[in-house]
Amino acid sequence: MTKSMIKDWDLNIYFVEEDDNVYSKTLRINPVLWTMENGLSDVTYSNWFIDTTFAETRYLRSQYPENDYGMDWTDTLGGFLEKAPPRIKQVLLSLPQADTVDAKDVLELVG
Repeated sequence: MTKSMIKDWDLNIYFVEEDDNVYSKTLRINPVLWTMENGLSDVTYSNWFIDTTFAETRYLRSQYPENDYGMDWTDTLGGFLEKAPPRIKQVLLSLPQADTVDAKDVLELVG
């Protein structure tokens, strides 16, 4: 990692579209490695998908209301961990430190 590179985990949080405008009743969370180098940002999506339970979805919706966030949104890992249900928090805490992984490592992440 160069001195001018910053890495962090973002989370892509969304309802899966099962059919045309028909969405799942629970959320899916996909960890994404965000990098900033020399003023340019990039993201690498992992192949790790964390599905929430119905109860976790209801709780997360209380923290991220649809009127404000819509059907899909992103959050930083740190920001999300402050609100995350216990099971999801434990799963996400198993992510490697962002500054220790590269894009190839991220693509190989599978939950």
